[in-house]
Amino acid sequence: SRRARADRSRKDILMAITFDAVTGGSFDDPAVTTISINHTVAGDNRVVFLVLYIGNTATNPAATISGTPMTAGPSIGDDNTIKTFYFIAPATTPSLNYAATWDTASRGVAYIISFAGVRQTSPIRGSVNGGATVTNPSLSVTTVADDMVFDTFADGTNNSPTVGAGQTVRVSPLFLTN
Repeated sequence: SRRARADRSRKDILMAITFDAVTGGSFDDPAVTTISINHTVAGDNRVVFLVLYIGNTATNPAATISGTPMTAGPSIGDDNTIKTFYFIAPATTPSLNYAATWDTASRGVAYIISFAGVRQTSPIRGSVNGGATVTNPSLSVTTVADDMVFDTFADGTNNSPTVGAGQTVRVSPLFLTN
């Protein structure tokens, strides 16, 4: 039947999600309201995330890829604010420029991380977040087959998190000294 053929075809093009690359930097200047990072992507069915850890005084964060707005993704606000942005199918042109801006000068960390083999129509199925002052922070995430969990963590005390079974650290902790 046609439906069976369509289902087989969809399964034939299903790829495993693979890590591509990561690039990052920090900013700690009372006059800084922007950060710019160059990053190159590769592979098919690409998605790139810009993750921005900024102090809670920063307002109206936005991100672009070579001047084109990125889509705002899941975010959490607390003492350390985490903002995520993503872009589907960025060009593989060497070293595209990713920029994040905000209204009030702040210190923080930003990184770009890219993956291949990602569903292009809806790369983010859902999100789970939490913010608390606890000794061993954790979240439970429910997934389905072929999903990937993209986890990001901020800790103002410069502690490194312990990853769980099946997790892989792709970004070494980037710290700012107090």
